[in-house]
Amino acid sequence: MYCSILILIVTSCNTDDRDGMTENICALSQIDDGIRILEYKYNITGDLFRINVYPSPLPENTNPAASFFRSQITKDSIIVGVMQNLVTNGRVLISAKYENDLLLEVKRFYASGNTNNFRFEYEGASVTVFLSFTENNTTTNLERGLYTFDTNQNIIAFDRYVFDVNNQEVLLGSIDYEYEPDAFNPRKALLFPTFFEQNLPDASFFSTDSASKKTIGESAINFSIETNENDKVNVITDLTNFETEIYSYLNCNE
Repeated sequence: MYCSILILIVTSCNTDDRDGMTENICALSQIDDGIRILEYKYNITGDLFRINVYPSPLPENTNPAASFFRSQITKDSIIVGVMQNLVTNGRVLISAKYENDLLLEVKRFYASGNTNNFRFEYEGASVTVFLSFTENNTTTNLERGLYTFDTNQNIIAFDRYVFDVNNQEVLLGSIDYEYEPDAFNPRKALLFPTFFEQNLPDASFFSTDSASKKTIGESAINFSIETNENDKVNVITDLTNFETEIYSYLNCNE
């Protein structure tokens, strides 16, 4: 059915950096996690329009393993889909709807016609995300995520609830976060790959800074964070699982 993988200003939530809106200054150009490379391509006005996926490490003269288009349909609507070939857009995989720059809804479409549905509600110092699954015109509630912000616009707590057979909520688990001060978070607001993973979004989708520690029950995961000369995060290493992500950027010196 599905796979298991805003900004707060004192008392209100707001976001004005929707997916792909960069003004072409120090724009994220690549994420390399050691397994795959995501390449982000921008048009002359600085808007994201293409995402290419390559294996990592990248062999010479390698074509993308997959390519996706990103298109802004209206001021408040964005779609992401698979490229049919180098110039033709194919099936839509993700649609996102905003209102006054707040993300309200994301749908993840499958070839079967089924969808994962993400609904966002904002209240005070938190955002709640409801995840449901639609199959044959029947919608089933799956999960609810409660994300709590601090005054630095970062998620400090995430509570994950699932729905039982009686459609009653059960707390599945909680995660607490600590942050590196002023460590720019390169994954903030990225629709791809966030909603291709099909789970509730990670806290990094909302947070301004990059997390330096994540605590799940009695277990803690620590991260080292390296920045470049433009104060952009370019290496994040999971010190517990020994996994590294490398981030690259465009036009940082302009």
